[in-house]
Amino acid sequence: MSLGKKIVFFDIDDTLLDRKRKLPTTTIDSIKQLQQKGIKTVIATARPPFLFETLRKELNIESYISFNGQYVVHDGEVIYDNPLNHEQLHAIYESSSAYDFPMGFVSESEMCATRDNHPYVKQSILLETYPRVDQTFHKTENVYQALLYCKVGKESSIKESHPEFYFQRWHPLSCDIIPKGASKAVGVQKILERENVRLEQSYAFGDGINDLEMFAEVGNSIAMGNAIEELKLAASYVTEDVENDGIMKGLQHYRLI
Repeated sequence: MSLGKKIVFFDIDDTLLDRKRKLPTTTIDSIKQLQQKGIKTVIATARPPFLFETLRKELNIESYISFNGQYVVHDGEVIYDNPLNHEQLHAIYESSSAYDFPMGFVSESEMCATRDNHPYVKQSILLETYPRVDQTFHKTENVYQALLYCKVGKESSIKESHPEFYFQRWHPLSCDIIPKGASKAVGVQKILERENVRLEQSYAFGDGINDLEMFAEVGNSIAMGNAIEELKLAASYVTEDVENDGIMKGLQHYRLI
């Protein structure tokens, strides 16, 4: 195990990207400095790979954890993937249809919706255009994440009927659906094993509830100033807001740059 090797994991939304989904100049410069010093940089996000491809290229990052740990890539090579079960997905699709709730199904390269031009999908989607409509996509493709579109609390009956899934609400009109036990922590473990890094030489930046498990797997956890209070309490250090050079200042605190 390398004594001097270091690694830093970065969440994307409200961590690398600000609230306007822009990448601060100080963040770009800081990550370049890390890479020039030979420190490994890794993205850890709930997003599917196709939704942060441009960001990876801009930051020259080829290792990432996506779908909250469901799909893990190290230096361009897929080292772990855990698609959702087709039969279980279809069962939840039938339940959602009974309540007239649209769904989204996401592979590593595409997202499809079950309903066309639905306002809930349009209001919560991260894509620039409305996704392709395909009601059989979940039967034939590897799906790593599903989305249930409904108002807060309306998912409770479906959630109770499908305990094999974890429902994580991230928007007033949308819930992520992933397998129970899935988290960024799984991906962090896979990357750390591949890199053979000592625990105390690992760092992670985040802001949300889905970063809690990741924080527990690294030696040094840094919550953004704009992070939820629960994450701040779990963090080793709380840096400034994303808009106030939080990444740069957090890295400086640990003398990584």
